[in-house]
Amino acid sequence: MSQFLQMERQLETEDFRIPRFELAYIGAIAYVRTFWWFVAIIPLSGLLLVTLGTGFMRAAGAMALLWPATIPARSLMASGKTSRSFERGLRAWFEGDRVYFATGDESGFQMAAANVRAVFRIGKYAILQTRRFAVLPIPFTAWPGTDPEVTLRALEQWRATSERSDS
Repeated sequence: MSQFLQMERQLETEDFRIPRFELAYIGAIAYVRTFWWFVAIIPLSGLLLVTLGTGFMRAAGAMALLWPATIPARSLMASGKTSRSFERGLRAWFEGDRVYFATGDESGFQMAAANVRAVFRIGKYAILQTRRFAVLPIPFTAWPGTDPEVTLRALEQWRATSERSDS
């Protein structure tokens, strides 16, 4: 248990910023990663409709074929409010079963570990995915001198330990 407490102290970040377009890109990748089966089925059914359908069915099939191309734009629109906090700069820290995100002007938000569905890596970010499929990215550079794999294990351990304490 003392090893976890030591890791928990390391789970406080320095200030970090994430530009809006990068936040939307991360959201789109997380969406495709989570719902890959849906992202694959819709265009396949669209291809079937375009090939075998007539009239309106062909038009619906064409829309289904193009649907995956709208994911980045929808991610950009959905991340609008959150992106303001990430663009201004945030600091994150983990205390007990909660993670806190605070901006420089003392505003921010918090989340219980019970609301974290998964912890994974997308490029240079550790991703906390919520039960409602929102993503909270934290760049690995916010933990200077720490190996990303060690950070991911510590975040997963934080989530798992908090999950066990809720049961």
